Amino acid sequence: MCFIQSPDPKMMQINLTGFLGGSKARLFIGELWKLLDSAQSSPDGMPIELVEKKMKQLQKAKVNP
Repeated sequence: MCFIQSPDPKMMQINLTGFLGGSKARLFIGELWKLLDSAQSSPDGMPIELVEKKMKQLQKAKVNP
């Protein structure tokens, strides 16, 4: 049995290319990698960008019910 020590973004992009197409797979992996890096740096493991986006959505919903 083989265990992967860390994800390989190049292989992930290659595997997604058939499903998403070349340019969309490249963009997806780029965005995913940024979020994974942000989540790893965050104390609670959540990407800061996603937390901020949700906070803005909640504030907007509170203003415009």
